[in-house]
Amino acid sequence: MLKTKGNYKNCIILFNPNWHLGIIGIVASKIMETFYKPVFMMTYSEETKQIRCSARSVEEVPVYDMISNISEYLDGFGGHSMAGGFAFSVEKTTLEDVSEALSKTIHEFLGEKKLTPSLKIDLEVEPEEIDIHLVNELEKLEPFGASNPPPVFAMKNMQIKQKKLIGGNKDHLKLTIQHGEKVFDCLRWSQGDVALNIGDYLDIAFTPQINEFNGNISIQLIIKDIHSELLKEMEAPAIKIYDHRKKTNILKMVEDYVKDSKHKFCVFAEDKTIIELLKPYPHLSSKIVSRLNIEPCEGLMFFDYPCDEKTYNDILEKSEASVIHYMKYDFFKFDITKMLKTFNGLVKYVINNKNGDFNIKGCAAFLSISEEIVRTTLELFAETDAISVDRIEEDICTVTAQNLNCDNFTNSTKYKELTTQVSKMENFRREMMKKEL
Repeated sequence: MLKTKGNYKNCIILFNPNWHLGIIGIVASKIMETFYKPVFMMTYSEETKQIRCSARSVEEVPVYDMISNISEYLDGFGGHSMAGGFAFSVEKTTLEDVSEALSKTIHEFLGEKKLTPSLKIDLEVEPEEIDIHLVNELEKLEPFGASNPPPVFAMKNMQIKQKKLIGGNKDHLKLTIQHGEKVFDCLRWSQGDVALNIGDYLDIAFTPQINEFNGNISIQLIIKDIHSELLKEMEAPAIKIYDHRKKTNILKMVEDYVKDSKHKFCVFAEDKTIIELLKPYPHLSSKIVSRLNIEPCEGLMFFDYPCDEKTYNDILEKSEASVIHYMKYDFFKFDITKMLKTFNGLVKYVINNKNGDFNIKGCAAFLSISEEIVRTTLELFAETDAISVDRIEEDICTVTAQNLNCDNFTNSTKYKELTTQVSKMENFRREMMKKEL
């Protein structure tokens, strides 16, 4: 399911009406540990006629606060910073509304902050300090839980003496490590093997516990994390690039490819000519996105090319795509006169229907131009007394008409600036057709 839906940029939201309410919390914890995002697992309760959710979160995102923020959608909720739950009636709201509200709340809360897993080490210790007396003292701090986590220690420069995978699926790691005369048995649960060999040195973060077996009492270390200079940092998965920029007459083939694929695709196209070209191909046209509504997907297809590098990079980042297809783009000379007439119509529309509230970002996407060009065009209209512009905020301004016409723009100093920016946009799109990918 995560490959096709539910994996938002800063959270994971999944629903299946047949999931058992008693286990979705456990599953949410496992997914949260794997992906390090807040996770919301939902199922349907026939008894209460509600969608029920169990949520688990990471330290950076207080999940109870996030749920509280969307309380108007819910019948009830509860929890704390790391875990929570809620219920809502499908007669009152929709799953899509709740999912979008949760995702938006978490996105706004985090801002530019990225979710990066970390581990708090309470104390670095020497091997000689870890003994049964210490573990007995630690037991006095119990019970451990979310508000009172067990202490985590670190030891450095330990040597691996034995290593093996245990469990039915061989997904638990058992190590014997040594430093001087001190030897410890260690367990790391559910994370599989580590790329280290017998004789290698490592640092470990761990929680100690007493192990009793056949009457023998010993110290066992539960490993929380491993560090070694021999371990290479995990590389980001490679992005697969498919270059179709010199291929013609492939739309039917690409349509069939997307139709038969189990993966989620987004098709980037803002140019109205390209959008019309794709209309006969429903599996492509139904997946068309602009810079405004691009969302996480596995495959991203550029049938149209963005107006500038910033927009291009934003689309790549928001899509999080691991496969990117670059299609042939038939470049058309940009018609400034036609754009100004369309812009004139948009200004009239927002004055008559939107109280003059002009959305700069929305206009840029609609006209398939840069926000820089939109702002310069607004300045051009204002300089020639076609409109007056007030209350300019980040993406919104208020416009009022004065003398709307497109006759005297070419004599304006802003017109020359506009033509320079349009040339810059055209050059970027030309470069996209021949640059090394």
